[in-house]
Amino acid sequence: MTIEEKLKQQIKENDILIYMKGTPYEPQCGFSAKTVQALIECDAKFSYVDVIENNDVRATLPSVSDWPTFPQVFIKGELIGGADIVAQMHESGDLQKAINDASALRIGRGGGGVGGCRRRAGGRPPESRARAHHPRDRRRGTQRVHPGERHRTRLQRRA
Repeated sequence: MTIEEKLKQQIKENDILIYMKGTPYEPQCGFSAKTVQALIECDAKFSYVDVIENNDVRATLPSVSDWPTFPQVFIKGELIGGADIVAQMHESGDLQKAINDASALRIGRGGGGVGGCRRRAGGRPPESRARAHHPRDRRRGTQRVHPGERHRTRLQRRA
């Protein structure tokens, strides 16, 4: 599987996905920090990919998404934009609506893990990892799940 295919798979499989510099807990640029803060204020359950840790993603994603800068936020497979667009949407309330719509679709199809937080990943190599993030619990949903593995909650894994 090529890096382009892995990126498209990540975008398709994650309801809310941010490609950012750093992590939600330690953003490495102000734009990423601003974007993550907007998502957290909307109580979004999102996945992320650190493009600093994954140079292949950093080099390839702009050609896949046709967007040259980072962060890049995708909701339901659609590129929303970068920090400025997300900030404008947050101020107008459109970001909250888009997140609510994505959450309603996820609930409607029976998805979700502990507390509705879904854990997903694009594969084993570092360039394909997507980690789930929940703003209220640093540990919830930050584990990788490999593509062939069925998405299960922690309780199901223990059983």
